[in-house]
Amino acid sequence: MVGEVVRVNRRAINAVAERKAVDTPLLKADIAYASFTEVSGPVRITGGFTHGTTTGKSRTGATVRVEIEPMPGETTQATFKVKGKFEVGSSPANMANFLLKNNFFEHMLALKISQFIGTIGEVNIVKKLMGASPRFHLYQEGATTATPLLNLNVVAGSVTHLQHSRTKNGLDIIAKVVNPSPPPPHFWAIFEIKTKAMHEKDVPPLAQYQGELAVKQREGIDYVIKTIEKALKANEKNPSGFIMDRDKIKEMRKLLFALNAQKINGDNRVLGFVIGQGIDKEYKAVKNSISSEGLQQITLWFGNKSLVKEKFGVDIMEHSQVVKNGSFN
Repeated sequence: MVGEVVRVNRRAINAVAERKAVDTPLLKADIAYASFTEVSGPVRITGGFTHGTTTGKSRTGATVRVEIEPMPGETTQATFKVKGKFEVGSSPANMANFLLKNNFFEHMLALKISQFIGTIGEVNIVKKLMGASPRFHLYQEGATTATPLLNLNVVAGSVTHLQHSRTKNGLDIIAKVVNPSPPPPHFWAIFEIKTKAMHEKDVPPLAQYQGELAVKQREGIDYVIKTIEKALKANEKNPSGFIMDRDKIKEMRKLLFALNAQKINGDNRVLGFVIGQGIDKEYKAVKNSISSEGLQQITLWFGNKSLVKEKFGVDIMEHSQVVKNGSFN
């Protein structure tokens, strides 16, 4: 994937590669084909259009392939056949012109947002955590001015995730963050990312978003413990599901041990966070008066609120949907 934004001008038909297939004895058809590639942030989209005339009937089809790199070296992808009625002539130029300007991109916008919004949101946060001095606005009910920022110093090379290779179920982001006043030298940090598509012009100045947790995720620390246990067991039976090498398996076992010790003994070594994120059609976090650096608001998923205050100097809110089952101590 590329890191910069490169966009194809949808109205520039010259940017579209076109070709015509010759008449064949089998098809006896006049077929036009056009394709393009659009790369924007973490997303690469390729589209192919065909228009053919067979036995006097006109048929047009479109196929879309979307690729996203949630973690460096990993790619999530899917291919869609776009359905719709396209009334165009048999000329490849006319067909490309119509699809680029009209129906095709109406479908494309829906696909880009609805099918991959979760992964796009994770990519944004991964990049931020792997960059210099990541920080996130706190979610604070009733705030009327920009909320304070939680500053994190992420241990280099520690950012990863624990997700099934096919279903993508699991833990969005796992990292280690430096303890500003050790001991311990660092904390494990687990981030659950909740992303919502927004139009910046429609976002009220005081709007906030803490993120909507799935029912199971509301168990907080219990959910995370169960997820890691399940992943480790599944990896033993079928390594192609939760893909982990020996080093990652060792790290996940250490994390699991720390989580159980925290749940049983109150030995706080792991912090769980939820980040509620609003992104626009360019995949960037929207901004308003509350989140001047981008609507990526953080709450505590599990862990010790007083510890966050002591070590990081901010009063973080506990996520309102988490059940009181020992997640907060």
